[in-house]
Amino acid sequence: MTDLNQLHAALESIKQNSKTAKLFFYFLNKDDSQMLSGFFSISQGQSCCISYLNKPNEVALSEIPHLHFTKVTSLPATSIDLSNQPFPACGLDEIISRLDPANHVTPLQAPEPEPLRVAAIVEPAKASEPHVFYSHVAMQQDVTNLLESLYGSSAQKRVEEIALTSPPHQYPTDFLNKCKLHASLMLGPKKADEMFKAIYEKFAHGHSSH
Repeated sequence: MTDLNQLHAALESIKQNSKTAKLFFYFLNKDDSQMLSGFFSISQGQSCCISYLNKPNEVALSEIPHLHFTKVTSLPATSIDLSNQPFPACGLDEIISRLDPANHVTPLQAPEPEPLRVAAIVEPAKASEPHVFYSHVAMQQDVTNLLESLYGSSAQKRVEEIALTSPPHQYPTDFLNKCKLHASLMLGPKKADEMFKAIYEKFAHGHSSH
C-alpha cells in the first residue's frame, strides 16, 4: 500500500537527480472516501510549490503526513514556472525534512470528532401530542431552511424543482431523500443524515398520528 515513505522517497529521488517534475499523490477523503489528489511542482530538485486542496504551504505540510495515500506518481517536465503558483515556492530540502516519516512514527488514528448535531437545534414534533400532523407545506419549508445554510438563496429553487418530480404530499419519503442528497453533496452522507434527522422524526411522528 502506498504510504508516506513512498512519497518521501520520490521527493528524495527528484532532489538527488536535480530533476524538474510534477509529483502527484492520490488519497482518500476521510469523510466520504472520495478519491482526491494533490501535487508538488519541483524545479531542478531545489524549489517546490505545493498544490493541495487550495491550502497554504504550512497547512499542507501539517496535513499531508496523515493522509490515506493510494498512489504516488511523478511526471517529468522540461521546465516549471513557480512564479505564477497560488502559494509561494519553498525549498525542497525543507519539504523533505517536514515529510520525513521518522517525524510521524505514531500513525495512530485520532478518534473521529463527534459530528455536529445540527438536528438537535430543530425542535422535533412531540410524539405525546397525537393531534400533531406534519404537513407537506411545513416539511418543504423546513427542508428549504436547512438547505439555505448550504446553498443560500438558490435553495428554494432546488427544493421546488424536487417537489415537482416528487411532490411531498404524494411521495414525502422520496422528496426528503432527494433533498438530503443535495445536502450530502456538500457535507457528506453522515453529516447530511444528522442534519435531516429531526425532519425525518417529525415526519414519522406526524405521519403515524394522522
